[in-house]
Amino acid sequence: MNFRGLRRFVTAHVRDRQWLRQVGPDALRSAEDPASLVLRAVGRYYICAESGDAEAACMLLLELYVRAGCPRGRERGHREAEAELRQEAREAALTWRRRLLRVSGRVGDAGARGARGLAFFMAAFGVPAEFPAQELYDLLVAADVSACAKVLKCSKLFVKKMRDVVVEMINKDMYLQAIHCILAFEFQNAFPLGSILTHIMEKLEHDKKDENEGKASGDEELALLRSISKCMEDHKLCLLEFPSFAERIASLEERVGKPKQAFAGIKRKRTTEEDCVE
Repeated sequence: MNFRGLRRFVTAHVRDRQWLRQVGPDALRSAEDPASLVLRAVGRYYICAESGDAEAACMLLLELYVRAGCPRGRERGHREAEAELRQEAREAALTWRRRLLRVSGRVGDAGARGARGLAFFMAAFGVPAEFPAQELYDLLVAADVSACAKVLKCSKLFVKKMRDVVVEMINKDMYLQAIHCILAFEFQNAFPLGSILTHIMEKLEHDKKDENEGKASGDEELALLRSISKCMEDHKLCLLEFPSFAERIASLEERVGKPKQAFAGIKRKRTTEEDCVE
């Protein structure tokens, strides 16, 4: 089956997602050159899809390819072809990014479908070096990372990239984003939460000594630690497992006179099979 036939087949069966998720990954692994097949089948749908079903089919095809583990061609020795494919995929990812920026103003404001499509595409073929860490994080938030992390983790390439992104985030003091990524991608073995939280508190304390300590800095630190706390609670973690972190929050609350309020956030409810990719 060539790429046109593959796209037509998935489009014709796009309503039967569960069946495709069962048989699709193995079928793609058996192809002679799965990466090229999927890239050609997806084409430039993100710019101008033939129809709603065609767009959904291309999105699903990317998902199936990532679920398959992003297999490459079985034949070896085609380095030039592989390099050309990587370059084509890189240009496509950057074009997709520019389209989201043109339509939404910023990647983080993209709709869930467009953001998730680009996330799957980069999980399949790689994240361009030009993609900033903050923007990649914003893209994952827009894509609802909790709903698609299970699929994204099937890509060893993307998992490695996200580990590097977490390190970059920590080095750039993007602590909340780093914690969110660690929990979403289950990186606790590589980044033990206890050690990361201790590092964050020590770094905040060190930075505070270099500035004029006052209520404003206490407010900012408390807001950050509360946000991290909520992120951990959203991932079913008990703060009692991290006593020094909980004590730090309590100490700041006492100092700035802001006792903790119950969080009343409403989680987005996925109501359609199309939104759910678990």
